Amino acid sequence: MRKYLTAAAMLAVSALVVYFFFSGLVYGNKPSQLPTTTTVTVVIRHGAYKGDPSLAYEPAHIKVVLKVNNTVVWVNEDIVLHDVTHEPCAYNEPGCIEKFRSKLLDKNESFTFTFDKVGTYRYRCSPHPWMRGTVVVEAGGKQ
Repeated sequence: MRKYLTAAAMLAVSALVVYFFFSGLVYGNKPSQLPTTTTVTVVIRHGAYKGDPSLAYEPAHIKVVLKVNNTVVWVNEDIVLHDVTHEPCAYNEPGCIEKFRSKLLDKNESFTFTFDKVGTYRYRCSPHPWMRGTVVVEAGGKQ
């Protein structure tokens, strides 16, 4: 009988340790202490050059929050060159105030931009006008 009580006690203690470990109580982790994603990745899919908008920027429309996850990384997985250009300046219109523009990205190259102002930013690929996306930047982050 004593063996069963000892085994039951050990099982109960083990269960409590597992519970406290996963609930964060052992290490004092609170939700505010857990790591957060500081960047958002947008992928240019293989075949985007063929004219299918669903292969263009994925995801095409994103929301980010200032001082939380307001850095966006675009990665070209396609076999042709693409860029990421603030839409009002995609074709070098006179008087355009460009917010961001990447160089032409080869396969597996990336472009990173950190947004620092609230707003809606439309962008496109200059050589492929059907490739479009939007970044909505919201307030709410803490320094």
